[in-house]
Amino acid sequence: MKARNKRLMSLLMCAMLVTSSEGGLSTVYAEETTEKRYVAEETAETSADIASEAVEVETEEEVSEATESEIEEDVPEAVKVEMEEEVSETVEVETEEAAETAETEETVSDATEEETEEETMTKEAAVQTEETETAEETEILKASEAAYTLGVQSGADITDELSTALKTYKNIVIPAGTYTCKKINLSGISGITITATGATIQAVTADDDALLFTANGQSANGITVTGGTWQGSSKAPIFRFYGTNKNISLNDLTVTGGKDCGIRMKDATGITLDNVTISSNSSYGINLDTVANITITGGTVTDNGDVGIRLASCDTIKISKTDINNNQKSGIGVGSLKTELTIDSASINGNGDYGININASKNVAITGNTTISSNQNCGIRIAGSEEVSVKNAVISNNAKSGVAVTSSKKITISDATVNNNGTDSKDYGINLNNVDTATVTNVTASSNASHGLLITASKGIHVSESTFNTSVGGYGIYCNDKTEAVFSSVICQQNYWSGMSMSDTGTKVTVTGGEYSQNGTRPDTKEDDDTTCAGIGAYNGATLTATEVVCKNNHGCGIALTGTKDKVVTSYLYGVTLNDNGDHGLGCRPYANVTITKSSSGTKNKLNNNKNHGILLNDHCTIVSMDNVTCAKNKKAGISVAVKSTVKSMSRCNFYENKEDGIHLSDRAIATIKKTKVYSNGGAGIGVYSKSTLTLNASNNVYKNKTYGLVAEAAKVKSVTSNSFKENKQAGIAVRSGAKINSIKNTTSSGNGTYGVYVAKKSDATLTGCTIESNKRDGIRATDSKTSITIKNCTVNKNKQNGVIVTSKAKLKELSGTKIKKNKKHGLVIQNKATTGPIKKNKISSNSKYQIYVNKASASVKTKK
Repeated sequence: MKARNKRLMSLLMCAMLVTSSEGGLSTVYAEETTEKRYVAEETAETSADIASEAVEVETEEEVSEATESEIEEDVPEAVKVEMEEEVSETVEVETEEAAETAETEETVSDATEEETEEETMTKEAAVQTEETETAEETEILKASEAAYTLGVQSGADITDELSTALKTYKNIVIPAGTYTCKKINLSGISGITITATGATIQAVTADDDALLFTANGQSANGITVTGGTWQGSSKAPIFRFYGTNKNISLNDLTVTGGKDCGIRMKDATGITLDNVTISSNSSYGINLDTVANITITGGTVTDNGDVGIRLASCDTIKISKTDINNNQKSGIGVGSLKTELTIDSASINGNGDYGININASKNVAITGNTTISSNQNCGIRIAGSEEVSVKNAVISNNAKSGVAVTSSKKITISDATVNNNGTDSKDYGINLNNVDTATVTNVTASSNASHGLLITASKGIHVSESTFNTSVGGYGIYCNDKTEAVFSSVICQQNYWSGMSMSDTGTKVTVTGGEYSQNGTRPDTKEDDDTTCAGIGAYNGATLTATEVVCKNNHGCGIALTGTKDKVVTSYLYGVTLNDNGDHGLGCRPYANVTITKSSSGTKNKLNNNKNHGILLNDHCTIVSMDNVTCAKNKKAGISVAVKSTVKSMSRCNFYENKEDGIHLSDRAIATIKKTKVYSNGGAGIGVYSKSTLTLNASNNVYKNKTYGLVAEAAKVKSVTSNSFKENKQAGIAVRSGAKINSIKNTTSSGNGTYGVYVAKKSDATLTGCTIESNKRDGIRATDSKTSITIKNCTVNKNKQNGVIVTSKAKLKELSGTKIKKNKKHGLVIQNKATTGPIKKNKISSNSKYQIYVNKASASVKTKK
């Protein structure tokens, strides 16, 4: 027993020494690989001990005999006598003992048989003892956490060996090689590690059996599998963990070729997949259902027959630096997520459906330069979900939209690139449909097949610091169906249609800052595209509020507003810049209501150098209020108001150097203007035509225009009060072709190229308290049948020809209280069948020729030098 205890102690010391020297788990090679081998070796050891003891007995007898002989030679004679006597006595005793021995030989013979039986029993007990000792040694090996290496050869089936080892050891090594294996049940096992680096394990299980599994209703805790290639064959997953399993870790291994999932888990907690390759399985690559605390780091999930990674009703997941490519359906599918999913620095490319498909989930973050490209549906689809963020992602070349969000809320997309999507479907960069609250920040969406950003039936949408460029077949941004959205510092450039477009009653869009330029790149098949190739376009009942926005160099208008009788577009423009556009700066037709004024910071509106009008207001459109607007150097009018359109109030505006009229009203248009400068335009300063109505209130200055300062043709001017018309190339004020100016009051018309006031062709004008002076022809001229003029309390001085002339059947209805003096020809001329009404209380003097000249006319005065 002492020897055995020594062996046990030696084995324990050896195990401890190996563990200590390696700093962790070490391989202890035991020759006794089975219980039978332990027993055989112990039996052999026992036989050797017995033989050794026999040799020792014989040696002792020989030594005793030799000692006796040596003693005899050295002893003296007297002593010898004594010794002989003693010997004699001893012989007698021995003789007696021999007799007794003879008597007992028979008895001894009988006892020998009993001793033989005892010896046999002793040997059997020894075997049992050795078995006990073997178990003790095994427990010591297990307790030491040293790795146990399966004693198998490449090509063998390891099912039994592995199953047996799992019952005994915590750390099991499958050596390098190729093996087959049937199902291995890990249910009820805790704290084990299987290392299979360099090994290939081919499943040979039945159709419904997984290779490694735990059963329903069972559990395992702390299972780690590291290394190896695990190949499936059955219809079951290769790894299947059902039940309340905890702390499952798969590392540096490959799971491939399964006829079902690669990895299937349900109801587990604490799952780690580190650098795992899941490939070429017939169903899902990884299928997790009601699993919590999942970490997937690195590795590849590729070429599987369904979704690459499926997450159903899971909780707290992180996927980072993983390649999820070329799966038959989506790369990642998420449903009913309970709390949190983070996808960080992943590559999700070439999958047969969505790159990432998120349904009915909450708290999802896609971040860290994740790449999502070339998937056969949308790059990212988000449906019925909440609090989903996409940050620092590159989403490109997907067959449908880059990001598609529907029936969700609290969505954030930031610092992302969304390019070249919709390759097979003319779809969008980003598509938000029925979304409640979304933020899009610092996003670049370029070269998508249709719109860069589509927003439908959504509210609480905020887009800022983003760029939507070069859409192949749509708008940079399109909002419709009662969408409410706010855009700040957004750039939309070089899109096929408009940079931004919005439509439908209830759609409300606010745009602050930003630039919308060079849009409308489609082939120029028609000219009438001012409303479809604009910087910003609002249609069919939409409401646009734009502040300090720049819309320039667009193929059509800078801003285009187009409604219908039942769906009037409304727009509020504050401090906008609409320059250098291929059509109008602001194009409104039909049915649009506009307010255009300076911004709260004092920025004024600029609509300059556009190919057509600075502002077009046509076909039942209304400017409710217009102030601090400059329309300059446009190729047509500064502003054109036509077809029953109205400018209810215009003030503090500037119209200059436009190729045609500064302000042009036609086709029953109406305008009220005050405190406005209109100068140096290629046509009239203000032109009122075809049954239009104009009111010019205080302090308008109209000067240096290339035709008239104010011209009214077949139109009505209700009043011109306290205005100034100076240095226009033709008349300061021209009223003709059946036009009528009810009142020109306290107004100055001076230095004009022809007349101060010209009334002709069945027109009528009334002047009160006006100053008409220094014009290059007549101060006031009325001509033609059915033309009439009334002049009261005016001053008509220093004109190059006549002060006042009424001719060719025109009628001077009244001339009273007026000073006419210092004109280069006559003061007052009535001629050529003209007629007069009362002429009284006037001061006509100091004119170069006649003070009054009447010729072939019916007048209430006579010629007076």
